[in-house]
Amino acid sequence: MNKNILYVIDLDRTLVDVEKVMEVTEEVCDELGVDFKKIYKDQRDLAKIGAAYSPFSYISDQSNVDIEQFKKRFIELSAKDKLLFSDSREFIDNLKGARRDFMILTHGVDNDWQILKIQASNLAEVPYVIVKNRHKSRFISRWIDQDNLFNPQIDSLGVYKKCVFVDDRKEAFIEIPSNCSGYLLDRGGIEDDSNLPENVKTIKILSEVEI
Repeated sequence: MNKNILYVIDLDRTLVDVEKVMEVTEEVCDELGVDFKKIYKDQRDLAKIGAAYSPFSYISDQSNVDIEQFKKRFIELSAKDKLLFSDSREFIDNLKGARRDFMILTHGVDNDWQILKIQASNLAEVPYVIVKNRHKSRFISRWIDQDNLFNPQIDSLGVYKKCVFVDDRKEAFIEIPSNCSGYLLDRGGIEDDSNLPENVKTIKILSEVEI
């Protein structure tokens, strides 16, 4: 099936508020007797260098904690879109209303942690791919076939003439394909948008993405 546009959307700091993720993580840790201070420090240290983080390794090392119990409680405490930014659900609903195909492309070191956040954000029905490298545009380039169409080879998706990619990291747009429109989401107004590719635009809110 040949369609027109595929929207590819980042998860952390784009759809999902990492600060809220840490708040729920702390709440679950307090209930289960896990030292959240260690998790918070490790997450902050890695965030400073733009690296992904997962608390699962540390939590799994705690003899008194069942990781499945942690996951279940995390989802329970994340009800009603608690993890999403205020504009995320509206953006997704607008994509659905316009009958646009979309997917999540997220960078993570631990697939289980990324999947948990997707599930807890009520996004489990959205197709997703988890990559280990932050240079996502290079990954997107692999989808381009001999006819210069985007084919992510995901069962629920098709083949597309154009891709729209939304991410909050500048390095995600390195080597972005020419037939892909990029949106650098800079909610805090702190990103240096110099030397961005010509087909990448800086925005401050998801409603600025053209649908």
